[in-house]
Amino acid sequence: MFLVCWHFCTSFLTFLTYAIGPGLFVTAAFMMRRGLLQKRQRLRRAAMLTGLLGAAKIVFIDLRHFADVLICGMNGCSRFERISIDILSIILMGAVLIVWQKLHRRYVHEQYISKRPNNLRRLMRWTRRSLIAVSCFVLWMILPFLFVLSGYDIPAVFLVLSWHFFALAGGISLACAFWELESYHWHFNSIKSKLQEKGHAWVPKDTLWTLVFVYILTVILAFASSKMIADAGLGF
Repeated sequence: MFLVCWHFCTSFLTFLTYAIGPGLFVTAAFMMRRGLLQKRQRLRRAAMLTGLLGAAKIVFIDLRHFADVLICGMNGCSRFERISIDILSIILMGAVLIVWQKLHRRYVHEQYISKRPNNLRRLMRWTRRSLIAVSCFVLWMILPFLFVLSGYDIPAVFLVLSWHFFALAGGISLACAFWELESYHWHFNSIKSKLQEKGHAWVPKDTLWTLVFVYILTVILAFASSKMIADAGLGF
């Protein structure tokens, strides 16, 4: 069972390896938003450090790996190519540090005022968009198996249009919805609103967290199914 899981999950684990850097950026953005809404300087400072870790991971690991593949190829890097890649990484990280210092000075040390809008309509709108996007993603992954189980051939459109577009649309919709939820939730907590008003925010919140669980499960199944299709095409 472990070997089967390892064979079909390697592509997903590779994706997770490269997703660490962008994931740290997204986490830092949400931490910064909450720190601004709550006026918590320590949380804003932690958000800046988290973003810096994500940038360092991308520059020194991900981009260097891509440079090795594009420049060196299968034969490996020469000494000159290796030194050139290291120098470019250091220069790029220096540029990142300059931008990071400016952002740190603006959002951590200065008294930055963040507006707390009451955008219940925008929250509900992004919740509906997330529901539609995740539902389309799930259907796109289920329908080919339903065609096979029914004895029909898989339509060509499922082989031409990649599932990555649906996964990307669902991920962006969920991120925007949680961004709006963060602003709405902390806004109403700060002014101690009525229980009836707070209750309206929990409906999209519960829906969004359910969609996150369904989305993650569908992404894992999508990577496994694409691996199965690739192995079938190679004759394994």
